[in-house]
Amino acid sequence: MSMKKSRDLSVSICPDQEALDGLFSFVIDNPRTSPWMKEALREARTRDPNDVLNEIAILRFLLERRAEYAGTGLSSG
Repeated sequence: MSMKKSRDLSVSICPDQEALDGLFSFVIDNPRTSPWMKEALREARTRDPNDVLNEIAILRFLLERRAEYAGTGLSSG
């Protein structure tokens, strides 16, 4: 999938800030969402999105390594 198609998809799902806020609320209000994720999303709303994305990249790297060491066979793709 090209970058343009990916951006088009995100724009169709979140055409504006109001729709994005609705998605945040939907996930936060969902009873199946973990307390950890709810708190992360609440805090992410108040922070610089680029800082959050950088920290997510670090978190993903660390958790993928942890999963590999735990023997899950998770690939980093």
